[in-house]
Amino acid sequence: MKTLLPIAVLLLSCKILFAQNRSEIQGKIVDETDGKPIEMVTISISYFKDSSFVAYTSTTKDGEFHLKKMPSNQPLVVVASLLGYQNFAKIVQIKPDETYNFGTIKFKSNIQNLGEVVVTAERPPIVINKDTINFNVEAFKVRPNAVVEELLKKLPGIQVDNDGSITYQGKSVSKLKVDGKEFFGNDPRLASKNIDAALLDKVQVFDDRENDPDHLIPDADVSKIINLKFKKKFKKSIFGKVYAGGGSSDRFESGALLNMFRDTLQLSLIGVGNNLNRTGFSRDDLSQMGGFDRSGRNSLYDGSVNLGGSNWGGGIEKVFSGGFNLNNDYGKKLKLNLIYFYNNNSNVNQQSSFNQQFLTADTVLSNNRYASTKTDNRHSVSGLVEWNPDSTIQLRYSPKLNFNDSRNGGDNFSDRFNANGQLNKTVGNNANQASSSQFQHNFSFYKRLKKKGESFRITHDLRLNPDENLGYNNFDLTSFTSTIQSEIVRRRTGNNNKSSSVNLDASYRYPFTEKLTADVSLAGNYSLNGRQVEVYDLNSQNQAYDIFLPDQSSDLNRNQWTERVKAGLTYKFTPKISLEVGLASEWLQIKNEFNYGIPNLNQNYFNLLPSARLRLGNYNLSYNVNINQPSVYNLQPNTIRSSQLYAFTGNPDLTPSKSHNLNLSYNKYFQASQINIYSFVSANFEQNSVTTVRTYSPEGATTATPVNRNGRYNINFNLGGGKRFKKVNDWQISLNQYFYIYNRKDFFIFNQTEGFQNTWVLNVRPSFNINWKDKVELSPAYSFSPRFTSYSVKDYKDVSFTTHSFDARYTIRWPKKIYWDGVYQYQYNPNAGNGFQKSSNLLNLSVALQMLKKDRGELKLSCYDLLNQNITSYRYTGTNSIVDNQFMALKRYFLLTYTIKFNKTTTQ
Repeated sequence: MKTLLPIAVLLLSCKILFAQNRSEIQGKIVDETDGKPIEMVTISISYFKDSSFVAYTSTTKDGEFHLKKMPSNQPLVVVASLLGYQNFAKIVQIKPDETYNFGTIKFKSNIQNLGEVVVTAERPPIVINKDTINFNVEAFKVRPNAVVEELLKKLPGIQVDNDGSITYQGKSVSKLKVDGKEFFGNDPRLASKNIDAALLDKVQVFDDRENDPDHLIPDADVSKIINLKFKKKFKKSIFGKVYAGGGSSDRFESGALLNMFRDTLQLSLIGVGNNLNRTGFSRDDLSQMGGFDRSGRNSLYDGSVNLGGSNWGGGIEKVFSGGFNLNNDYGKKLKLNLIYFYNNNSNVNQQSSFNQQFLTADTVLSNNRYASTKTDNRHSVSGLVEWNPDSTIQLRYSPKLNFNDSRNGGDNFSDRFNANGQLNKTVGNNANQASSSQFQHNFSFYKRLKKKGESFRITHDLRLNPDENLGYNNFDLTSFTSTIQSEIVRRRTGNNNKSSSVNLDASYRYPFTEKLTADVSLAGNYSLNGRQVEVYDLNSQNQAYDIFLPDQSSDLNRNQWTERVKAGLTYKFTPKISLEVGLASEWLQIKNEFNYGIPNLNQNYFNLLPSARLRLGNYNLSYNVNINQPSVYNLQPNTIRSSQLYAFTGNPDLTPSKSHNLNLSYNKYFQASQINIYSFVSANFEQNSVTTVRTYSPEGATTATPVNRNGRYNINFNLGGGKRFKKVNDWQISLNQYFYIYNRKDFFIFNQTEGFQNTWVLNVRPSFNINWKDKVELSPAYSFSPRFTSYSVKDYKDVSFTTHSFDARYTIRWPKKIYWDGVYQYQYNPNAGNGFQKSSNLLNLSVALQMLKKDRGELKLSCYDLLNQNITSYRYTGTNSIVDNQFMALKRYFLLTYTIKFNKTTTQ
């Protein structure tokens, strides 16, 4: 009841606020020459007094349009536009509860006076040009010095969530471009925080078909691209920012970002340093201002650029990073990109966990504590060459080279006990050093042939990834039972891993008719995976690590060749209804090498893999089959005994698992009412799944062996939607609702007991946004997530717990040049274990003073975790077990930061 009360109050407020908006506008548009109705004409409404946007819609196939809940007693500008026709524009003022009917409007080359005030040069706020939506920036009023993100929040159909992710009509935005160039990278989250909206002329939204030239991805599933069109006068510019700050608890941050924009040449220089668990230049700065990633990949996340700030395991992170990004277009046919980046990360962390393992006649409890430090050094070089010699050919080549060196170490403590007392304890420390390198490249060639819909494509991928690791592990095991002996271990482990793969794929599409298209593809793949582990104990007599441990060492290699032939047919019943069917034949030859005198295991498989896809307007239903091979580690026919407390035995009789995947999606956006509804259902059913047979002794010792079983499945259901109300009396309100259900049925074999584990997860997250005159903005959200796990075995304890979270973000721009920002986050888990914090209140506050010309300078005082309650913890369930984890978290600090932005443009 308490959960529904705020939502009910909000809905009632919205109803009262918009109750008077019952006025309507309707009409019909036809061609002046033949009188036929015209479809997809954009009808946009804006206020006459300031040109701010109100609403828009498109004409139906009958040429009709209808807009409800229009503002009354205020002059409105109605603009109708379509490529190839002259714009129609008219100022109207509607009375309360009136339906203003334009009647039949004849589109013609010249606009004639209709008896009232006619705007002859009115620029429409929105123009739909085939698959591209064009938003006229001038029609969407933002405050002076506003950034692009604030503008995007005002555009109908675009939603910017609290985490910075951007969607358009429920579809994710995959890229943000500038003047058609991938200047701001592939990750558009917060990608527009540092670009002034005043620089823009248009915002364009269209489908991301860059890697899908034949439109094989359904419209309901394709992501979107946002393109920022600069005003013509900004031909060249140099822009960026420099900042530095210091605060309590020795916290600091500093950074510099310089960008040069010279027609097709784009250069970015970046430097970052801080100990605040973030990049310093958040990914919005890098994606947007730094030009990452022109390489057509998400270099901020695929390893090309790594700035830290992502220590999901907790701890305090210090980062120093720097690099450059260079982009240049040579005419309209050739594009080049080059990125170099260096990153130094150091992390200090402490972790505690509590494990409850329920047995038939007992419960084994364990307390674990870890303290660790880690340092990473990384060099990365990547790039892109894209050549389009003519409109029918596209070639792309993208190489990447990484070098990484890391050091980590720490102390650990583990204590196991049951109702009768202590079982054993382990006290130890470890130190590791690792180095790795990676080279990979991707090549693609696409050729559109003479017949419409006919094409040929070749892709090639290569990946080489060797790495080495040397670790020292010292621990003292003290046992309080007779079955496990106390011991002192001083051990060195060397790992030498190698991973490589090469793939070549060729595909051809041929349309027999306008409705029937065939496609065939041939693919070949070779992969090599090797894992060499050598373990030695310290010889107390000569203090050398020369006591070889064969039961803990291994030398595994897998060579796999795969050949694949796929044929498919696509039939279009109508432009919105189609059926695709396909069948792939797959041959696999696998050679598994175990060495150490163990015979090799050679395997040969042949699989038929069907697939199908049905498109019904906004609905999309698909089915496919995947085959997953068991790892060579799981296949080894011997036992690896890590310690007295853990032993793993492989199973050479494992067979590949088969996965049947079913997906259903729906997405619909109602332009006139600005309502978006989306839903997604996915189901995965497995055959011959690999699971682990585990034994857990009363003393806390574990053995594990993989086996095949049938019956595992996963089902996901997502339902969401949003409503943006029309702006009334300087108020703008939007509502969003997200609903998620997850069900997983898995099997377990534990201590000779076999059964099923069924897990249900529910998440409900309503949220809304209120904006008043761009001076006050509030965005609260609440999340309710119950979880329930049950077992088919009666002796196993069912587990259920519910987590709650609430967050609210606010911005106040008052008085002039003063900005107040804050974030409040509340999390509550009533089932957290003893000694673990059940709830936390995280409150971040800041106040900023804008200064200098055009507010280019900013002095900001911020406080992180004002209440000093921040935690990083979670709970999860295992096989008849519950685990609570808690990590070191960044606590309260105060920080004073000065930032100066610069932007120099020339108007040539």
